[in-house]
Amino acid sequence: MTSIEPEADGLRVTLVKDGRTEIVRAAYVIGAEGGHSVTRHSMHERLDGETYRGRYIVADVEAHLPIPPGRGRVVVGPEGFVLFSPLPGKRWLIFVNRDEVDQRDQPPAAAALAALVNSRVGTDIGLADLRWSRSSKCRGDRRPC
Repeated sequence: MTSIEPEADGLRVTLVKDGRTEIVRAAYVIGAEGGHSVTRHSMHERLDGETYRGRYIVADVEAHLPIPPGRGRVVVGPEGFVLFSPLPGKRWLIFVNRDEVDQRDQPPAAAALAALVNSRVGTDIGLADLRWSRSSKCRGDRRPC
């Protein structure tokens, strides 16, 4: 998706795949791409809130958690935090803070990510099947990270 523009009867969404451009008309668009998203910028409105300073990893993983289906959870401990948001099956979208000394731009490999999450939670949660992960750095200056 490269742009979203309002029209009289909905939205005009421009998609590009393999070098081909396609225009789609939609009644609404749901965006979950984060602070620099096309969806957020297409709103042309300021969103209130603050950005937490730090370095984070976002990932789609399988994990065995004692959390009721359809519920998320944030675990905060002495080492940091992990946010767990449910996905279909036993999959979770996780958001975990990196250690202050970890200044790498790339997210860790699956084993290192599992160790990081387990250190935040305090137990082995059986993290497996890492489908994708991203690393982000937030400045904490009220701009999206």
